[in-house]
Amino acid sequence: MAAIEAERSEPVEGLRARVLAVDDDERNLLAIAEVLGEVGEVVCAQSGEEALRFLLKEDFAVILLDVLMPNLDGYETATLIRRRERSKNTPIIFLTAISKEEAHMLRGYDVGAVDYLFKPFDPVMLRSKVMVFVDLHEKTREIERNAAREQRLLEQALKAKSDKLDAERALRHSEARQEAILASLPICFHARSAEAPFAASYVSKGVERLTGFPPSRFLSHPDFGLSRVHPDDREEVTRSLSAACETGSYGCEFRWRCANDEYRIFFDRGVVSKDDAGLELLGTMQD
Repeated sequence: MAAIEAERSEPVEGLRARVLAVDDDERNLLAIAEVLGEVGEVVCAQSGEEALRFLLKEDFAVILLDVLMPNLDGYETATLIRRRERSKNTPIIFLTAISKEEAHMLRGYDVGAVDYLFKPFDPVMLRSKVMVFVDLHEKTREIERNAAREQRLLEQALKAKSDKLDAERALRHSEARQEAILASLPICFHARSAEAPFAASYVSKGVERLTGFPPSRFLSHPDFGLSRVHPDDREEVTRSLSAACETGSYGCEFRWRCANDEYRIFFDRGVVSKDDAGLELLGTMQD
C-alpha cells in the first residue's frame, strides 16, 4: 500500500493529524482508512519494520497496531517504538483477533499500549477511540505552536534590545571619539542662537585652549561670548551675525578678552541652520 512520508518540522497550523495503521492484512488497512478518513490523515504500514521507518520521519497522533504480524509482531514493534525518543509517548492502540484473556491484554499494556480494539472492530468505537487521541494531539500541537510563537517574539524582542544597546554603545563611542578629536584641534566648534545676544547651545572643548574658559561658562551665561568682544569690534560682530539670517553665512574677525584679561584676535565663520526650533548659527572659531 502506498506510503506517505514527511520530514519532521515545527507543528504547522492547518495540517491534519496523522494516524498510523499497522496491519499485514491490506483489507484491514483499507477498512481503517475508510472509517477514519474524516478524522485525520491515515498512513498505512503492512509490517512492523515499515511502521518503524515511518516513525523515524513522522509524528503521529495515535498508532493502531496489529498484534499478530510476521517477523516483528505487535508486541515487539511496540517495544521498539517505546525505545525511540521521538515516538516513546505516541499512544498505541492494539488491534487483535486473539483471546481477550487478561494475560494477553496485560502483555500489551506492559509494552506501552493505552487501549485494545478487537477484530472485527466496531467502526463507531474505532472512530471514537481514535478521536480522543487526535483531539489531544491537536491541543498539544496548538500549545507547541503558541510556545514557538512566544519564543520567536521573545527572541525578536531580545534581539531588538541587543541591537539598540549595540547602537547606543556605538553612538557613545563615536561621540566620545569625535569629542576627543575636536578637543585636540586648535579650533572651537559652536552652535548658538541667531538672535542677539547669540546665546550658545553648544561649545566644543577646544574653546578652553583658545580662551581659557571652559564650555560651561559660555553655556550658562547667554551674553558671555558677546560681552567679552572688544567694545570697538562688538557692533561689527553683532551686524555680521545678524546678517547671516539673510545671507545664509557669516564671517568676522574680532578681539576677544580671554581668561588672562588679555585680548586675542579670533576669526569666526559659520552658516545658518534651520529646523523646527528655528534658526541657529553653526560655526568655528580659531585664532
